[in-house]
Amino acid sequence: MTAADIELARMTYLAAALGALLFASIMLRGLWRPLRMLLLAGVLSLLFTPFFVQQKLPDGHEQNMVPAFVVMLYDAANNRAEWRQAIQRAGTPIAVVAGITGLLALVLAFLLPKPAKPAKPAPAKKTKANPYLPEDFQPE
Repeated sequence: MTAADIELARMTYLAAALGALLFASIMLRGLWRPLRMLLLAGVLSLLFTPFFVQQKLPDGHEQNMVPAFVVMLYDAANNRAEWRQAIQRAGTPIAVVAGITGLLALVLAFLLPKPAKPAKPAPAKKTKANPYLPEDFQPE
């Protein structure tokens, strides 16, 4: 795997994670505002929490940054005997970041003003128009 392949994989993951975040925000649109922001903070922390893996990269670096939940799933699938430890090792950073972003989201949800709703237009005056009469003879 070359450095260009690694960068392509990172850009693909970033695009997919942003798409998933957009989908989650659309699906949660009707919820109560603090709950919606708390759930979006959870999705954000799950998708974007980094985990540092020691490995030799083609460009000479020794450390690679990958999403923590990918490492968690990979380690749990490969090491079935100790899957709990694998989930704890990579799940701890996710829980910490989720707690911090969730608390920040709740503070912002309660402190920021609610967006103003647009004014409803006045209902149009309903007249009983007879489609068979010309416009000159329509009732007013």
